[in-house]
Amino acid sequence: MGAWLRGGLGAGIERLILQGPARDRGLFDLAVVQQVMDAHRAGRADFGELLMMLAGVELWQRLFVDPPTLAPPDDGMAA
Repeated sequence: MGAWLRGGLGAGIERLILQGPARDRGLFDLAVVQQVMDAHRAGRADFGELLMMLAGVELWQRLFVDPPTLAPPDDGMAA
C-alpha cells in the first residue's frame, strides 16, 4: 500500500483529503496532512495506513454526513 500511495494513487488520495469538501470541512489539520503526504512520498516514513484511514474518514463523511446530491432522472422522455 505504501508504494501505491507514492505513485498515482497518492495524488488521488491527496486531492481527496486536502481539497474540496475535505478542506472546507475542517476536520484535518491540512498543514500536518501535507507534511505527512510529503514525508510518505519522499520515503522518509511509511504513512500508508494513516493516509488510507484519513481517506476513509473523508469518504464516510461524503456518504453519510454530507447532504445528498440529486440529479434529475434520465428516463429517456426528454424532448
